[in-house]
Amino acid sequence: MRRVFFTTSLNNWFWIDFFQNHPKTLGTNSYFGWLKRLDVQVPYQDNISMIIGDLYYNDETTNAASGTIADAYSNLGWLGLIFFPFTLVFIVKLLDKVTLGVNITYIIPIIVTVSIYLLNGSIYTAVVTYGYLFGLLLIYYMNKCNMFVGQNVNILKKES
Repeated sequence: MRRVFFTTSLNNWFWIDFFQNHPKTLGTNSYFGWLKRLDVQVPYQDNISMIIGDLYYNDETTNAASGTIADAYSNLGWLGLIFFPFTLVFIVKLLDKVTLGVNITYIIPIIVTVSIYLLNGSIYTAVVTYGYLFGLLLIYYMNKCNMFVGQNVNILKKES
């Protein structure tokens, strides 16, 4: 209970507090993280979650994961708080477009998984790592190959 309701909010505040006085990550802690392997100088060589865990919890082994709002602020500051919701709207609209005419039972696992992760993580990680992109591609392919047609017809017959 504490982890779900309180720790996530507290960690989000710690991230925002930290990045009010420190340089923003500009995506180098997430989607541009591969730049570190190319020896490109980035604002933080270590994982930000570990830095914030050490600073605010006084324990260098604490991973203070952030939520979507803190991730947006840590990347681009106030501009991130404007940009990231548009990214989320685009991702949801893409789901809406791809799943047009598909039975909701095939879409619920994608929605639930991504919704849970967005409470405690990055939009981009949820899309790439937690199956959102794979689920969209799978549903798009199945819809394009008319794999849902027979199932939708059976559902309609049962309701009549």
